[in-house]
Amino acid sequence: MGIVGAESLVKRWNEGGVVTRFVCLLGLIFLGCSQGLQAIEEEARGAVQAGQFGQAMETARKGLQTPEAANDPAASWRLELVILESMARSGQGAIVARDLDAKKKEYPTQVNAKLVLTLGSYARDAGDTKGAIDMWVAGDTLFPESTALFKASITELQSAGTLAPAELEKLKSLGYIQ
Repeated sequence: MGIVGAESLVKRWNEGGVVTRFVCLLGLIFLGCSQGLQAIEEEARGAVQAGQFGQAMETARKGLQTPEAANDPAASWRLELVILESMARSGQGAIVARDLDAKKKEYPTQVNAKLVLTLGSYARDAGDTKGAIDMWVAGDTLFPESTALFKASITELQSAGTLAPAELEKLKSLGYIQ
């Protein structure tokens, strides 16, 4: 809708009465707000792509604090996703793992096994092996129907031979490896 929508509202403003002008004013305010939130999302996503995870999280958190985000659950989720991805990619996987249950309650359809596997992979790729393990173990608990997928990720990590003794011991104690 963008500029075309704004031009249409201005045209109706000029042609309409008091009620029409009021509706047009509300429309213009809404357009400005939604475009502002979209710009915040784009800035946050751009920071992730540039590897500036702290900036991405800060921008996304600011976006979540706007009144527009409160009225746009889809945009709120996209901002939350930027935060989760940034945390996983910046070595904060253990914190993501700790918060997964709460996020699943807040976003029950968006937080799923595939997302947890992906976030765990981001943590692993960032060198946060403990965070990846914590996420996959938490994901296995939250999504027992996907246990095989989580165990495969953990087994792959073990096969790479990069686990610290404490990580191996943790996985043994949890029954993921022998």
